[in-house]
Amino acid sequence: MNNSIDFELIDVGYNPLVAGFEPEPKIVIFRNQQEWNNFWRKFSFLDVNLNEQKLPVPSVDFEQKMVIGLTIGSRPTGGYSMQIDCIEQLTDSETPQWLIHYTEITPSENCPVTQQPTTPNVFILTQNSNAAINLNAKNITSSCSS
Repeated sequence: MNNSIDFELIDVGYNPLVAGFEPEPKIVIFRNQQEWNNFWRKFSFLDVNLNEQKLPVPSVDFEQKMVIGLTIGSRPTGGYSMQIDCIEQLTDSETPQWLIHYTEITPSENCPVTQQPTTPNVFILTQNSNAAINLNAKNITSSCSS
């Protein structure tokens, strides 16, 4: 794909997308520090002493980059994950458009999974753009052999 957009996976650990319930796939885009900070302020957790704690906001240079967060939506058990395969810049439109190709990985019936609902997600860092962003999903089933 010669119209691909470079991106870098960023590990934000436990975050507001993990903590919340999302019924459908969702994309969140952060183009400035204020939006990024507001997103992180929504999330807190209880420490071992049951004190509310806030996680530090991951550092991003919004002069050069933007953050895209994507979730496949909440799932009834553990064992689900996702990955971004590529970002394609579409050239058949008058306005800038990107298409994010991603894969949802579903556990097979024989996979041991936790019984706690999960909300798999991924965050990436990429060049700043005002492009409209659309999604293209595919699904694979994990064999759980590794």
